[in-house]
Amino acid sequence: MSAATSSSDLSPTAYEARLAHDLPGLLPNHPSVVRILPISTPGGFHPNVRRIALSTGETVIAKRHLFAPLTAGQSYHLLSVEQAASDLLLREACPVPNLLATIGDLGVVILSDVGSETLDDVVQTRPIAESSRMAVAAVDAFARIQEVLIQQDQLTDEMFAPGCDADSVRDRFTGLPDAIDIDALKFLVAPNAEVDRVMDQLRRLISSLAKQPVYPGPTDYNARNIVIDDARSPHFLEWSKLGYDWPERRAIQYLTSLGASRPGGRPRSLVDTWIADRYSSAASWSTPAVAAFTLDGHHLVFHVLLGMRWMMGGERLSGSMRAALTTPLSPSPVVRGIRKQFREVI
Repeated sequence: MSAATSSSDLSPTAYEARLAHDLPGLLPNHPSVVRILPISTPGGFHPNVRRIALSTGETVIAKRHLFAPLTAGQSYHLLSVEQAASDLLLREACPVPNLLATIGDLGVVILSDVGSETLDDVVQTRPIAESSRMAVAAVDAFARIQEVLIQQDQLTDEMFAPGCDADSVRDRFTGLPDAIDIDALKFLVAPNAEVDRVMDQLRRLISSLAKQPVYPGPTDYNARNIVIDDARSPHFLEWSKLGYDWPERRAIQYLTSLGASRPGGRPRSLVDTWIADRYSSAASWSTPAVAAFTLDGHHLVFHVLLGMRWMMGGERLSGSMRAALTTPLSPSPVVRGIRKQFREVI
C-alpha cells in the first residue's frame, strides 16, 4: 500500500491518535495534547482540519493535505512549498500563520491558531459596516503579500504546481468564453441588449485581460482562506500550491463571499469603487490605471460566470449581485460599456 493510500484511508480516530502521539515531539518544550477538536464549517465539520489544545494552554491547527504524499520528492511537494512560502512571508511581516511542524507521511502541517472566523463568515453573518472594515484590512494585506511574492527570488518556478505556469493559466483563461452559455447570459443582460454583441465584447475583454502580466502567488484564493483574529485582523491561509495568476483575479475572489453550504447564504462582493481605488493605489507592480482596469475587468468576468451559475440553479440574483454586474469600478470605457448592458433589476 502506498503512503498516499495509507494516509488518505486513515480513520478519524487513527488520525487523531497519530496527532496526539507525534505532536509533543515536534513542538518546543514538548507539550502534551489535552484535546483534539473538530473545526466547524457551514457544511459541517472539516474532515481534514483539527484544533488541538495543548498542556501549555495554547491551541494549534493540524491540517492534512491528502495528496501531499503524491508530491513527495518533487520540487513542488506540498508540505515543502507551504513551509518555504510561510517562512518567507513571515520574515517579511505578512499576515500568515506560522508553520510550526510537519508530519510527512500523513501530509500534515501544524499551524499557529490565528482564529476561528473566516472572511466569508463575517460577510454572511455580521453587519455590513464590519464587512467593509474587513475588506479594507484584507485588500491592504493582500497588496503587501503580493508585492513580497513579486519581489522575492526564493520561490522559483520549479516549486509551482503542475499546470500553474504562466502559459497554462493564460490558456485556460482565454478559454472562458466557451463556458459562457448564451441562453443563460440572456437572463443577465438588459431586454434591449443584443446578447451576441455582449458575448463578443466579453470575449474581447477576456482577451485583453489575458495580455496583462501574471505574477507568482497562491492558487487557492477565496474568502474562506482568510481567517480573522480576535483583533479583527486578517490572516491568509493555503500556501502549499503556488503558481502564476493575475493579482486582480486573486483580489476579486478573496473579497467575494460565496456563502456556499450556508442556509440562506448568497454571493456578495466586498469590492466597491472605494476598495477598487485603494487596491489600484497599493498595486506597486502596476500603474493605477492599469490596475483599475484589470481589477474591474476580472470583477465583471467573475460575476458574469457566477451570475449564470446562480440563475441556472434556479435562484434569483440579489441586489448586491446585480450591482456587481452593473457598477463600474474604474474609468475604463470598455468595461463601463459592457456593464451598461446588464440588467439592474429583474
